[in-house]
Amino acid sequence: FPKSDMRNITMFIMASFIFAVAGYCFAFFLKKFKKNKYMVNLDPIKKIFFGGIILAFLIWLVYGGRYSGLGTNLIDIAFSKEKLYSYDWILKMFFTIFTLGIGFQGGEVTPIFAIGACLGGILGSWFGIPVEFLAAVGYCAVFASSTNTFLASFLIGIEIFGYNMAGYLFIACAMAYLFSGEISIYEGQKKEHLKI
Repeated sequence: FPKSDMRNITMFIMASFIFAVAGYCFAFFLKKFKKNKYMVNLDPIKKIFFGGIILAFLIWLVYGGRYSGLGTNLIDIAFSKEKLYSYDWILKMFFTIFTLGIGFQGGEVTPIFAIGACLGGILGSWFGIPVEFLAAVGYCAVFASSTNTFLASFLIGIEIFGYNMAGYLFIACAMAYLFSGEISIYEGQKKEHLKI
């Protein structure tokens, strides 16, 4: 855990806001890509076939598959001493959005965890906060923002990272939830009340 001084608290709040923006961007661009008039009008079979060829080529071209799959490799890297690149989170976001946007289904939750953990790891190194700590917070907060859920994200964080993280996760997930607006990766999500 970081020391509870004013500098670290400020950095933590800034990081939580960045996590909220990252989750919002994921949900926003995924929705825009899926609903794009050119994508909607394409034949689904051709879209998946030709999109899959482009996707396979790009995945092979960019670090030989580092950003393919669920992203568990990136989560492992974020919580270890392996090399984490400052653009890992954004490339994982791009490949996930492209994959889902061309018509492949499922597999958005774990990639969101990977995006958050990578972003948290990078921000931890930039802000001088323990990398593993901020990777854990990012893991949950980006999920809270992109899914527009607070409680589920908070409880997932406690289950995975322990009760001693509860206070930090509560603040980060609450901020991510509040700043995420009304957008969510789940199109069927019902909004029955205002957030505040």
